[in-house]
Amino acid sequence: MPESSDWYNAGYLITWGSNVPLTRTPDAHFMSEVRYKGTKVVSIAPDYAESSMFADTWISLKVGSDSALAMAMGHVILKEYYVDKTVPFFLEYTRKYTDFPFLVRVEKRADGTYIPGRMLSSRDMGRDEKHADFRYYVVDDKTGEIVIPNGTLAERWSDQEKWNIREENRDTGAGDLPALSVWDDKTGTVEVELPYFGNDREKRTLTRALPVRSIQTADGEVLVTTVYDLTLANYAIDRGIGGESAGSTRTTHPIRPHGRRSTRESRPSSSSRRRARSQTTRSRRTGAR
Repeated sequence: MPESSDWYNAGYLITWGSNVPLTRTPDAHFMSEVRYKGTKVVSIAPDYAESSMFADTWISLKVGSDSALAMAMGHVILKEYYVDKTVPFFLEYTRKYTDFPFLVRVEKRADGTYIPGRMLSSRDMGRDEKHADFRYYVVDDKTGEIVIPNGTLAERWSDQEKWNIREENRDTGAGDLPALSVWDDKTGTVEVELPYFGNDREKRTLTRALPVRSIQTADGEVLVTTVYDLTLANYAIDRGIGGESAGSTRTTHPIRPHGRRSTRESRPSSSSRRRARSQTTRSRRTGAR
């Protein structure tokens, strides 16, 4: 959180990439005082820094493996709290406050492979209106239709009355319920090529499967998926549709809670699972504080 005084309202704090008592000395008292309220503090640092002294848990990870640890924790959260079982609080939170429900075009290249493209915009649907390139679509879970919700970037510069996150169809004002995935009304599945930035394999792309839905646009039929579906594919969550995926934490694919190579988490798999589960449990108890 950038606003340090709000730390006192938090139920779970992670100091990661910031040695608060040294670099933000005037703000550090908020972090130490909130512990009297029962807030759990986790310090992630390769050295026993000043911030580690305030922490309930210190994770001394290998230098340079921060992103791998974060991805391992993300994998656990997505798999255990979104796919294996659904937690209503998390579904509602991501539906309302993140871009997970927005539709993304899936483009077919000349060699027959697929890659993620840009978000599906109102210009794609033939709407000639101001800022059409920045007005995006979601699937309304109630009707199965694609709609434009309030609060897209276009509204910032056009219709201020629609510049909010109320769950409404911006065209009709009717309530909508953005679907996180196209899974329930998918027209098929495709394998997409995603860029890989690690150093432990020759192939520079990852092949991941994801569900897609066919949409008729002004220029013809296109395939779309959601940001949520793409995120699960990036994290190699096994959804039983093929592609490179991890069926368990012992699988040695990139972005996994297990493994010790430079592009993967440098700690035992149990560590990332404990941190992810602790964070989500506290989040549910405190209402995402």
